[in-house]
Amino acid sequence: MRHKKSKEFKQHSKEIITGKLDKHRSGFGFVIRDDGIKPDIYIRKEHQNTAMDNDHVEVELLSGQSTKPNGRIKKILKRNSSRVIGTYIVQKNWKGIVPLGSDAERINLIKSSLSSKVKTGDRVLVELDKMPEGKRYAAGRIIEILGKAGTYETEIRITLFRNNIRTEFKPGVQKEIKEIPENIKGLDAENREDLRHLDCFTIDPDSARDFDDAVSIQRTKTGYNLAVHIADVAHFVQEGSAIDTEAFKRGTSTYLVDRVIPMLPEAISNHICSLKPDEDRFAMTAFIEMDEKGEVIKTRFAESIIQSQRRFTYNEVDDILENRFYKDKKLYMDLKSMVELAMKLKKKRQLKGCVDFEFPEFKIELNKDGTVAEIKREERTISHRLIEEFMILTNEVVAEYMSKNKVPCLYRIHESPAGEKLEAFRNFIKMFGFTLPEEEKITSQHLQTILDRIRKSKEEVVISTMMLRSLKQAVYTDKNKGHFALASKYYAHFTSPIRRYPDLLVHRALKEMIRKGKLSENRKSRYEENMGKWGEQLSEKERSASRAEMESQELKTMEYIQHRVGEEFTGISSGVTSFGVFIELDMGLEGLIHIRNLKDDHYVFYEDKMVLKGERLGKEFTIGQEVRVKLDRVDLEKREVDFLTV
Repeated sequence: MRHKKSKEFKQHSKEIITGKLDKHRSGFGFVIRDDGIKPDIYIRKEHQNTAMDNDHVEVELLSGQSTKPNGRIKKILKRNSSRVIGTYIVQKNWKGIVPLGSDAERINLIKSSLSSKVKTGDRVLVELDKMPEGKRYAAGRIIEILGKAGTYETEIRITLFRNNIRTEFKPGVQKEIKEIPENIKGLDAENREDLRHLDCFTIDPDSARDFDDAVSIQRTKTGYNLAVHIADVAHFVQEGSAIDTEAFKRGTSTYLVDRVIPMLPEAISNHICSLKPDEDRFAMTAFIEMDEKGEVIKTRFAESIIQSQRRFTYNEVDDILENRFYKDKKLYMDLKSMVELAMKLKKKRQLKGCVDFEFPEFKIELNKDGTVAEIKREERTISHRLIEEFMILTNEVVAEYMSKNKVPCLYRIHESPAGEKLEAFRNFIKMFGFTLPEEEKITSQHLQTILDRIRKSKEEVVISTMMLRSLKQAVYTDKNKGHFALASKYYAHFTSPIRRYPDLLVHRALKEMIRKGKLSENRKSRYEENMGKWGEQLSEKERSASRAEMESQELKTMEYIQHRVGEEFTGISSGVTSFGVFIELDMGLEGLIHIRNLKDDHYVFYEDKMVLKGERLGKEFTIGQEVRVKLDRVDLEKREVDFLTV
């Protein structure tokens, strides 16, 4: 962070550590270790040895006063890219590019067709012809002018570049798109189960443009027959095709505030594979028979042809259930049965100990010109939970089928918490009177008990956030290790092949099992050999998309609030550090009250208690505290928001 005091460090370990450098805009960075075991290693600007953002590097650890690992980059193992984003500047004796993330670095400019068009302060994309070496600057050509620094459009383009989000479909993909049919008329459906007689429907947000799941239900004397129908994307995306290759490279769709960057072309995602009402569509259907308690009795899977009867929105379903009426009585009774079953499934998961976070979500509504009209909190209603429960159940039964039949599969796993992050959370919640058992004895039920006790309290967001940070990230892997947060023994992603590539891999294997009862030797050997590394790549692509989505939300919120400097707000302290207090507003935006702006006293940070306390007056800032603040500064370019106390 800013305003750190300089410290002396000495080498203290000969351990060879490798990882990727993640550079901050202020110049420092962290090496994210390849082994993923120990915390990220802090790298000061002067210890980066010409390494650039996302370079793969070798690090030596340094000793010093800090309790966190610090290091020096010894060697650059692999450059991330020959392309760099920077700011064009003109000085008295030099003009060129300053890369984002390091004011100390320079890139000498090689003349190009854009050299005469660039203006001082523009963000630009540079192709490096010479890499930095020793004291010699890098040199490169401007290949794209991104725009004026500090505007949303420029900053989001930077975000997409830094996260390697692919935004254009290449000519090979465009050529194949032209061959995609507009509907399924005339396509071979001989071996599909015809389910067009079922009263199935979709339930999605108002703004949804692609519909990849539909549901239908039959209430029986002994329980429920649930059918979950998922768009048969694998039928239209052939393995090895240009569309398939591009989809794998993207890994997932990316949902920004003002646009969607799809994994698949719209001809597939929004048309032939979208389960639109009153149109025949190919699907993959999971039939799940359950008893009165919601216990699974039997499952079956089929390639099918369906026709959605209705496109419901979440709001419509909530209104129907609240008013207890819908013009189609059969669909209304189906909705009632679905809610009944969903609540039983939810109760079962709770008894197993699932961790059910209740984070506030914020919807940014835009005007036609792309500016923010309003930011409103979105509630998780019964309609959301209904679909959520059915999708979780379907993912579980598919994963169980794949595991028990020894089919190579990309599982979605979430391992139990451990290590320093868990210990930090354990110490943190002691301040609120909570305790946790020893690491090896912790279950998801222990964490859910805490969440239940803090529900609707002012500390809920902060404790939930700290808990989430203590958990490991869910990842894709070829080994089934269960899902800690969902309390699931088996879990894989199956229900969203339009927007997630891992689902498409599962679909292809399941289709072959349905048709032949086993995988071909070719697919089996290919999956067994590659599934692990595919999982690593797709996990990284998911994280990249998630970062871009969060940055888009943050940037749009900052753009919205930057005109309200000087206004007062009520926020909750979300973090306390030696350099100040982080405040989160009720619109999902976080900013800092810097310690230099706490002028009423001399404040001291007590790390063991996570408290910033005034020495003279005794005023304290703790996590979860309600604080009245004035907005002092908003800087989109630096992604910084500053508050003052009121």
